Amino acid sequence: MFHASASPKFCSIVTFALSCAAFISAADVDTSTFKTIRHHEDDATAASAFIRNWGAMFGQKLMVTKEPIGKKEIFIGLAASRAAGLISDQEIAKATPGGYVIKCTPDHIAIAGPHIYATQYGVQGFFEKQGALFYARIPRIPKRKPILPAFELITKPKILFRNYSTRVEWADCRKGLNPELFAKDSDLWIDHSAAYLIPKKLFYDEHPEY
Repeated sequence: MFHASASPKFCSIVTFALSCAAFISAADVDTSTFKTIRHHEDDATAASAFIRNWGAMFGQKLMVTKEPIGKKEIFIGLAASRAAGLISDQEIAKATPGGYVIKCTPDHIAIAGPHIYATQYGVQGFFEKQGALFYARIPRIPKRKPILPAFELITKPKILFRNYSTRVEWADCRKGLNPELFAKDSDLWIDHSAAYLIPKKLFYDEHPEY
C-alpha cells in the first residue's frame, strides 16, 4: 500500500532532481559538452579569438579539428558554417556587407560574416551577448557558468569599419581614392592618421618637420 508520507531524505532527492531538470532545459546550451572547433584557414584569427575568449569565460579548452564529428561542434567563418549547412547564403545576404550571423544551439554554434573581418566582429558579438566588453586590445571577459540560452542573431550595422586597427579592409589608405600616394611611401601602422591627411609623397620633401 502506498503511503502519502515520505521521508525527508527521499523528498530532498526528488527536489534536487527536479531542480536540476529545471536548470538545464532542452533549449539551453551546455558549453561543457563542446570540445572541438572548425574553421577555414582564412578565419584563423577569428577562431583564435573565440578559443581564447571561450577559455577565459568558461575555463574550457577547445581543440581545432578538420574532421566532422556530428554534434557538439563550433564553426567559425563562412566556409566552415556553410559546409556544415548551418548558415545559408540567404542569411549571409541579410548581414552583408559588414554584419554577421550567429547561431547558438544545444548541438552547434556557428558564427559567420560575408568576409573574414565581419566574422571577427561576430566572434566579439557572441561574447558581448554573454557580458564581455571589448575596448581596443584589452577585452573584459567575465567568468560564466557553462549554461547559455540558445539564440540566433543576424546583424547588419550601418557602419562598416568598427575596428581600432588600420591594417584591415576598410581602413587601408592604399585602397582609397589615391592609392598611388600610399603604395610605397607609407607605413600604415607608424603613420596612423597622418598617412591620410599628410601623405609623405606629397609633403615630406618640403616639410621634413612632419
